[in-house]
Amino acid sequence: MPALFVLALFAFLIINLFDRVLLVKFYQLPPAYDEELSKAANEMLPWAAIVHLFVGYWMYTNPFLTSNEVLPFYSVNDVKHNGHSLLTLLTTPNLQSLMWMSGVALCVFYGGRKYFSKILEFLSGKKSHLTVENLPHYFKSLTLHDIDWWVAEEESNRQKLGIKILDDDGLEKLKELQEELHKLDKPDADRKLLEAVHCYDILANPIYARRFQYFSILQRLGIKDDEEDSLKLKVLLNLGYLPERKLEEFKM
Repeated sequence: MPALFVLALFAFLIINLFDRVLLVKFYQLPPAYDEELSKAANEMLPWAAIVHLFVGYWMYTNPFLTSNEVLPFYSVNDVKHNGHSLLTLLTTPNLQSLMWMSGVALCVFYGGRKYFSKILEFLSGKKSHLTVENLPHYFKSLTLHDIDWWVAEEESNRQKLGIKILDDDGLEKLKELQEELHKLDKPDADRKLLEAVHCYDILANPIYARRFQYFSILQRLGIKDDEEDSLKLKVLLNLGYLPERKLEEFKM
């Protein structure tokens, strides 16, 4: 129908307008999560195993689970009771089984968590480690080229755009490592290095950098057009890091 074309045009205009306003004025960076979230989940998971244990016990003590007895239904609203309730769990022999299961669960929960690593050490004869490999610190696993790229991009973002992605302490440590590696003849030798993209910056991925026609600080060579286009792209991809005063000046 012709009227649908008008409605579709109106819908697309509204979507475009709201996307622009929300992107520039309302969208923000999500809060940074640390290791506390993983620690909290690790503390709760053993309780989930115990709850699952009791739910399984409730299911398998149902006498109709393994019997062939059929309860006929004569109407849709007909309700049949099989006699399986909390009271039946407190009778012999169910009560005895429940007590044994509770004792085993408590022993596994409290004793196992505390002595599990020691038991593994005793059986294997080797010291237990939290990590599978002897991995280096994250910064020390970066190639010198990746460190040069990251430091140059971060300093350019701060000076020209007011965007701060790395915190001051992280940038300082990265620059100290950069100075140490530049003093070496073979800075990337005898080190375990990351083989993929070194950070979450989408422009650190060479595939996306080529698709966006982005030139990094190390590639611009003083070409003004390349610098202006690259800075605009940098702003669009990092609006969440843009200071509020810069955000008000920004025009799409």
